[in-house]
Amino acid sequence: MIEKMRRGAVIKSSISRNSMPDIFLYKGQMVIPDYELASYYGVNTDTLRDVFAKHESLFPGSMVFSVKGSEKKKSAMNRASGTLLFTEQSATLIAGLIKDTEALKANMRLLRLFRLLDYIVAT
Repeated sequence: MIEKMRRGAVIKSSISRNSMPDIFLYKGQMVIPDYELASYYGVNTDTLRDVFAKHESLFPGSMVFSVKGSEKKKSAMNRASGTLLFTEQSATLIAGLIKDTEALKANMRLLRLFRLLDYIVAT
């Protein structure tokens, strides 16, 4: 159980320290990189990217960002093919498209984490 203090408020999350994915702000939105999301969902990055490519028309441009070149250096990501950054909504959508029970369970934990971060950023 993780407890975070923010201005006297205690926030509890059921996400363990060992399973904390790398979530950060990009263009004003909280995002998670494709390699982190794949690892968190228990699939390899290529599988996640294949599912995304197959259903790309379902994802509006404001839900998934592609980071390449100089932007990649700014965000400290080192994938040669670029990195996809998924918002909370797109991470949820791709979990359903992967059709894996473990990915769906992991997505519920991820949603709690996004809500926790929303609260922290808002206060």
